[in-house]
Amino acid sequence: MSQVFISTVDGWDVEPLERKGYSLRYAEGGVETAPWDEQEPESAPADALLLLACNGAEGSGKGWALITDGSVRLLVNGEPVALGIALLRDRDELRVGSGAPVYFSTERLARVEACEREDEPRCPRCASSIARGELSVRCPSCQVLHHQRVGRECWTYLAKCALCDQPTDLAAGLRWTPEGF
Repeated sequence: MSQVFISTVDGWDVEPLERKGYSLRYAEGGVETAPWDEQEPESAPADALLLLACNGAEGSGKGWALITDGSVRLLVNGEPVALGIALLRDRDELRVGSGAPVYFSTERLARVEACEREDEPRCPRCASSIARGELSVRCPSCQVLHHQRVGRECWTYLAKCALCDQPTDLAAGLRWTPEGF
């Protein structure tokens, strides 16, 4: 799932983007985020930016757009947003005027979930099919499913994904943070 990193006096707060829309508002104490409901458009403060999932993503991170009415100077990676909308990419820096930066990330954490696919994909580690409802992990980097059930812990069997360099530690946390910025 996508998230934004918000600068605080103690470092960075991570706000997961679990819903379809959010308002981002630059206030005196920093940046405030709040869920936004498309059924109630007036729920966003007048001076807020809207962060919306695109392509029916429902918070899945497939695409996100940042929308402004032009009343504030919005910069994405140091460049002004000329037409009031910007499609975001992984690690984009968002800034209103000279305010504190907010970083957008599409990185996902590996998590064990029931397989939802009907076509029974093959696990790249053991080459056996993964049945619908079977516990598995989708690699955050290459998006390939691996078994992760008792007796067949294919995801955590080795330190890296069977197809890419993604670490398989389920407690590892995010690989990228804006700590150095």
